[in-house]
Amino acid sequence: MFKLKKILFFVLASMLFASTVIAKCDFGIKLGDKFPEKFEENSVSSTAINNQENIPEEDNIYAENFGLNFVYREANDVCNTSSLKDIEIEFTFLYEELASIRMFAMNDEKNIPTKKFTLMKYAKSNYGDFDTGFDPETFNDFHHWRNNKSLVIYSRTINKNNVWDEEIYITNNIYEESLNMILSGEIEIKNANE
Repeated sequence: MFKLKKILFFVLASMLFASTVIAKCDFGIKLGDKFPEKFEENSVSSTAINNQENIPEEDNIYAENFGLNFVYREANDVCNTSSLKDIEIEFTFLYEELASIRMFAMNDEKNIPTKKFTLMKYAKSNYGDFDTGFDPETFNDFHHWRNNKSLVIYSRTINKNNVWDEEIYITNNIYEESLNMILSGEIEIKNANE
């Protein structure tokens, strides 16, 4: 009887653990792929960005540089899951090639997505475990994984308004340096038709 209880406990514990693991998202596109037509309606191009109120302010600055397009989609729709509620995905295209993918928590002053550890669990289960200290709720740092030619960064920092900025950033060595230089303002991308 004791063995049966032990086996039953092990099975239930395994099922509970498996339900908290979030499967890796198939974004339907890979770094370096050309801009797909299905993204047209969600695109924020560098030539049409000025005067659009629904675009994040920081993207107005970046997209003024020709060659950048940003596409925003809900993670549940892209990943065909319900476990990534309140997570958005930003696809960044550089000259019509996918240069990076950024998953970010849609936090407000309540910080609900971050309090649920949605992105933290996703990062740990899909890219590898990392030390969050004694209390994961107070983790205010980043962790990165570099594998062959790819780079994944999980970042969770509190801003001046007590809202968590939490994201997973994915790129590779082909686009990493170019994007860093463009987004930091070090270089300006010019339209090929100029």
